[in-house]
Amino acid sequence: MRYNAYDISITTYCQLFCAGCQRNDEDNNLSKELVQEHMSYETFCMILDQVDTMPVSHIQLCGELGDPMMHPQIDKILERILKSGYDIKINTNGALRNPSWYTKWATNPKIRIYWGIDGIDHVTNDKYRRGANFKKAWENMNAWFNEGGLGEWHFILFSWNIHQVPEVARISKEIGCKVTYKMTPSDSGKDGLTDEYWDEAKQMVYTYAT
Repeated sequence: MRYNAYDISITTYCQLFCAGCQRNDEDNNLSKELVQEHMSYETFCMILDQVDTMPVSHIQLCGELGDPMMHPQIDKILERILKSGYDIKINTNGALRNPSWYTKWATNPKIRIYWGIDGIDHVTNDKYRRGANFKKAWENMNAWFNEGGLGEWHFILFSWNIHQVPEVARISKEIGCKVTYKMTPSDSGKDGLTDEYWDEAKQMVYTYAT
């Protein structure tokens, strides 16, 4: 019986410079120690051949140091995973590919996408997801859920976006997706919440959680 997840990081490329990401140095520039590369399709297939012998239920394409949607062979990778019968979970900032790409895959019930969008406008989202094309991410997420795609909207809470939670809850119901709010303690407030905003954020989540 398969029941476990197996996380495969297929690329270290990402177009963003998120605060607190391990890709960046203390000055928020790309770390000199980071080697940017895409896993070859052949290597991916070799890994999956080994995973096929394990009690695994789904493959996670999370991208700890890169966004999976940056991989030039993402379609072939998804097809290979589906060939083995796994469910697929993808984490992305959403601002890659285009609506037609997401519409194409949205009808497959074995794929779930988790969208890292932390605002309902460019200015708010860009405070953490620096460099993201918000319009593109927004269009892609809406295309996915409007076509029946499965997954969730992952919304990290900060002092600057707490006030948007009621509207996030409204929009999520409108497009038919679940929202998961992430509360992370942060001394600086750049990559999470300082103590002074913790209770306010907690109350917002309690009131508007979908």
